[in-house]
Amino acid sequence: MDPRLAALLSQTLLLDLEVGADGALHKIGALRGEVAFLRQGRFDERAALAELERFAGDASFILGHNLLGHDLPVLRARASGLGLLAALDRLWAGQVCRTVARAEAMRCLSETVVLI
Repeated sequence: MDPRLAALLSQTLLLDLEVGADGALHKIGALRGEVAFLRQGRFDERAALAELERFAGDASFILGHNLLGHDLPVLRARASGLGLLAALDRLWAGQVCRTVARAEAMRCLSETVVLI
């Protein structure tokens, strides 16, 4: 693994939220290093989000797919501490880097991260 990517991932909380049409939070999935955090089914949302904030620890970034359009607004409304981390959106970065040659993809991603 590229050492720059490894360094970035060591500072990153990988996150995915599932929210129902009614606005209820149905699933929280996160990774920090090789440790997973998962809440699904019936759970106390406030307690789970507080646990997620502790799980995130000293992370500098949140990485997710469509994070800017979905997960981050949910977090900012419900768990303000996590909403303050710098966001790395895989969907947005993928669109930016789509036309970049494979050999240039890492450079493009690292520059995209700086822009966010």
